[in-house]
Amino acid sequence: MNDFSTAAVLYNDEGDAATAALWHTATELRRLGFHLGGLLNPLDNQGRHINSRLVSIADGVEFSIFQNLGSGSSGCKLDGGRLAAAGAAVRDAVQAQADLVFINKFGHAEIENRGLLAEYLAAAAAGIPVLTTLPCAYLNDWRNFCGGEGVELAADADAITAWALAAIAERRGAGI
Repeated sequence: MNDFSTAAVLYNDEGDAATAALWHTATELRRLGFHLGGLLNPLDNQGRHINSRLVSIADGVEFSIFQNLGSGSSGCKLDGGRLAAAGAAVRDAVQAQADLVFINKFGHAEIENRGLLAEYLAAAAAGIPVLTTLPCAYLNDWRNFCGGEGVELAADADAITAWALAAIAERRGAGI
């Protein structure tokens, strides 16, 4: 058995279907009584994910993670301090030994050893399965991060939920 299970839902577009599939999985797992934590981007009324905000899976608290750089700015809008504050939702889930943790995306910030990378590593150290989304452009970086052990999934809610249930069962079978 692996000490840690992680899966990424791959996408080539904006990631709306991948995010929606993770929300579906979170809803189903919660319905089944599992203890979940982590962060996902909320969805708007048209089913598009909102990049500028994160929502705690555990309690619904929303976090704004972008800074206002003003019109015409081409710099990175991600506010590292706000993202670190939001990351408390993941750290709390790890501390509470959640059955599964969601992290909205493995992306550019994590590749640069920023973003929610420390939270990924904390979940790994605790043996907690993690589900995330992954832009296909970062697939090689993801594979390097996971040492070839990460699972890659399509945006199929049923398949994602099945993976999550198996990962939780494997962890529980190991007595964790």
